[in-house]
Amino acid sequence: MARQQAREGCEKRLFKIFERCAIFLAAAGPRKLRKTTF
Repeated sequence: MARQQAREGCEKRLFKIFERCAIFLAAAGPRKLRKTTF
């Protein structure tokens, strides 16, 4: 049980970080990304 709870907590933490990154990228603007990637 403890292991499962730890895994769920880790997943939630990772999801929060991923969400923050997505918001940051959206705020930064796709133009900057396109300039750097292409």
